[in-house]
Amino acid sequence: MQTALIIVVFLANASLVGAGIYLSAYLKKKAEGLATKEEFKELKEQTAELTRTTKQIEAEINSDLWSRQKRWELKRDLILEMTQKISVAYDVLSLVYATYQSAQMAAKPKNDQQELTDAENRLKASSKWGDASTSFDGTLASVALICEPELTRALRDLGILTRKIAMNIQKDPAEYLKSMPEYIEKTNSIEAMMRKELGIQLVA
Repeated sequence: MQTALIIVVFLANASLVGAGIYLSAYLKKKAEGLATKEEFKELKEQTAELTRTTKQIEAEINSDLWSRQKRWELKRDLILEMTQKISVAYDVLSLVYATYQSAQMAAKPKNDQQELTDAENRLKASSKWGDASTSFDGTLASVALICEPELTRALRDLGILTRKIAMNIQKDPAEYLKSMPEYIEKTNSIEAMMRKELGIQLVA
C-alpha cells in the first residue's frame, strides 16, 4: 500500500514537472512570438515613417529645383531683353550721329526748307533716342532686382556713356566715332558678365 502511494506521488510529481517544463517552453515560445510581432510592428512603423520622410525630402528638393529653375528662366528672359534694349539704343544712337553728321556735311548756304528739314530730322532722331533710353532704364530696373550688382553697375555705366555720346554728337558729330572704343569695351565686358550670370561658357 505504501509502495503504491509512493508510486502515485512520484508519478504526480513527474507529471507536474513535465507540465511545468512544457508550460515554461510554451510560455517562452509565446513570449518570443509576441516579441517578434512587436518588433515587426515597430519595424513597420519605422519603415512607414522613413517613407514619409523620404517623400517629404523629395518634395522639398523638387520644390527647390523648381524655384531655382524659375529664377534662372526669369534671369534669362531679362538678360535677353536687356541685350535687345542695348542693341536698339545703339542703333538709335547711330541714327542720331548720322542725322547730325548729314546736316553738318550738307552744302551751304541752306535755304529755309533745308533748315526746316534738318530740324525735323534732328527732332525725330532725338525723340527716338529718348524712347530707347527710357526703355533701357526700365529693363535695367528689373535686371537690378534679379542679377548680380556687378552687372547692374556695368549697365548703368553704359547708359551714362550712351547719354554722354548722344549729347556730344549734337555739338560735334565726330564725338561718336571717338567714343566707340570705350563703348565697345564696355559692351564686351557686359556680354561676359551676362554669360556668367547664365552659366554659359564659350568653347575656345
